[in-house]
Amino acid sequence: MRVAVIGAGVIGLSAATCIYDQFHLTVPALEIEVYADRFTPHTTSDGAAGLWQPYLHDKGNAQERFWNKETFDYMLEHLNSPEAQEMGLFLLSGYNLLTQPVPDPPWKDTVLGFRNLTQRELELFPGYRYGAIQPSP
Repeated sequence: MRVAVIGAGVIGLSAATCIYDQFHLTVPALEIEVYADRFTPHTTSDGAAGLWQPYLHDKGNAQERFWNKETFDYMLEHLNSPEAQEMGLFLLSGYNLLTQPVPDPPWKDTVLGFRNLTQRELELFPGYRYGAIQPSP
């Protein structure tokens, strides 16, 4: 089986690694080729930081929810590994601040400690009336 991955940044290399991990024992002669116009250290990913948070509303898509949870769990498993520092992986709390109410995100039970901000906490952020906090790797 031959697989072509387009892009040598974080997403491309992660995709290639996941494909290899999933199929290398069961697919004979698995070939994965990565194509890109730039490779490390000349990719955007070499200098950019990443934050896990699904930005698109999945509209009830079970497969998308599964991928979101699988990605979060994968990073959480590696959080205390010897490779975490090399991966640049650490847990960081963040705020989502809003001016209008929105439903809780479908991934709220995937992350650790998701909760809506209290009124007292919101007072720290003038102009925002709604918000939530969640730690993310």
